[in-house]
Amino acid sequence: MALDVWISTTPHGFGPAGIAWVPGTSPAGYCITRVWRSETIDTFADWQIQRSCCREQGEALRGMTLPAERHPLADQPALAFLVECLAAAVCHSTNWDRLRAHMLRRADDSGTFTPGRLAYLTLEGFVREFGAAFSPDVTDLARRHDLFTEVAHAFDGPARSLDVESLIARPQPLAGPAGLYGMLDKIPAFRADPQRKKARVFVQQLLRFEILRPLDPDELRPAIEHHLLRLYLRTGRVIREGGRLDAGPEAEGDLDSLTALRAAVEQAMHYTATAAGLTVGAVNEIEWQIARSYCDRDRPRCTGPARPDKPVADVIADAHAGTCPFAATCPGRHDSTLARLREPQLASQHAFY
Repeated sequence: MALDVWISTTPHGFGPAGIAWVPGTSPAGYCITRVWRSETIDTFADWQIQRSCCREQGEALRGMTLPAERHPLADQPALAFLVECLAAAVCHSTNWDRLRAHMLRRADDSGTFTPGRLAYLTLEGFVREFGAAFSPDVTDLARRHDLFTEVAHAFDGPARSLDVESLIARPQPLAGPAGLYGMLDKIPAFRADPQRKKARVFVQQLLRFEILRPLDPDELRPAIEHHLLRLYLRTGRVIREGGRLDAGPEAEGDLDSLTALRAAVEQAMHYTATAAGLTVGAVNEIEWQIARSYCDRDRPRCTGPARPDKPVADVIADAHAGTCPFAATCPGRHDSTLARLREPQLASQHAFY
């Protein structure tokens, strides 16, 4: 069924237009597509994707290929698998580089980094051994301890849900009932998030460092976290329904709205990857680096440099003489309202965001 509707001009400068409502599907189950002049806008609850913006930002990433990297524990793939899984499980609203570097040091410096021991680590032991992995403002170490030991249990004993030696011995499916995503869904620490961010970060790390060989690499799913939400809002690829520029306060504490926003960003990332001529996994990693280092929450670094405590790959830093790769195309650079947009905050309530 189609309906023609006239709507008023939005803050983004679009004029009145006919809107066609047609059946459709999306990864999150939302099913409305709007045609706004020549612009196709996908709707996810109260969030919309502007495909033309996705195309424009994607073209800014063309030719940007991250170099291959060797994992620090490449000669011990089972240990690398464990480290990446535990790091992903406890990573929410904290510095990923600091967390992962500390995990790698613990694994490399000690023969005690084993599932059997870590699964029974007390809170005091966790704080003593891993407390330094988190910034001083992290106040939920008890919750992270529970996540950490829960995931370590998945590697331990005859009832373990992750048989690492079998997983790394031969190519594995990612999707389907026997796939790795399905295995991770049996672990509450990964299943709690409607968008499965932590599980997706973990799988991306496995593929990035060739720890696991996938049978179906096209099934790799992007990990949508808070830095990426901010980037997609400021670049105009995802907007509030009707073009409203009030992303933050209204969504505060609203898990349904946040889940819809993350689903919209995921779909927008697929459009961006198509325009960039890159895989969605590559765009996920590139844009995550851009978002956390250039598109700073408090002070966007449109003209650079990247944050020294959150370094970006040389190919990103060098692409546009040290400026943000989106500096020439991002509407937020010239619109202070867009530049001030911040992602909704839910980390105090949910240990996955």
